Amino acid sequence: MRSYKKKSESIAVELRKTISYCPDTGICKRNGQQIGKLHVHTGGWLYSVIYICGCRVWVHHVAWLLSFGSWPQHEIDHINGNGTDNRLLNLRDVPHAINMKNKKRYRKPSVKHPGISIRITERGEAYRAQVGINGKTYRAKTTYDLQQAIADRVAMLHQHGYSELHTCHEENQ
Repeated sequence: MRSYKKKSESIAVELRKTISYCPDTGICKRNGQQIGKLHVHTGGWLYSVIYICGCRVWVHHVAWLLSFGSWPQHEIDHINGNGTDNRLLNLRDVPHAINMKNKKRYRKPSVKHPGISIRITERGEAYRAQVGINGKTYRAKTTYDLQQAIADRVAMLHQHGYSELHTCHEENQ
C-alpha cells in the first residue's frame, strides 16, 4: 500500500473529482454511496479510511482537503476524541503538541493513578501529583489525601491547556 504522506496533488485531484463530503454529517460518498472503512491505528485509536489511487487516506484528511482546498498543514485533531466523527465542526488542524493535549488517556493504564507518586512515611502514605510538559516536570505539594493529589494533577493539566479527555481517571469513566 503506497503512502500518501507526501499528500500528492494527483491524489487530491482524484479525490476532488470522485468524492463528495458533507460537513454536517462528516460522511464521504462516491457515486452516492457512503464510503470509509474503520481502521485501528497504532495505539488502538479508531479512524475511518478510504482507498484511492492505491493509497490509504484518512477520511478526516479528505474532509479537510475538500472543505479548505488543501491538505492540512499539521495534524487533524478530533475535538471530541471520537476518531470516526468527521463532521467539520469536530476537526481542527493543529501541531502535534496541541493535538496531544486533547488525547484520551490510554484505556488500560499501567498504574492505578498516572502522575501520582506514593511515598510511605511515618504518618502513612504521602501522595504527590506531577505532570511532564515539554520536557519539564511540574510537581504539586505533597498531601496525605489521594483525592486531593488527583485534583492537583487535573488542575495542573488544565493550567497547561490539556482537555477533560486527557484528565479523566478510571473511577470517572
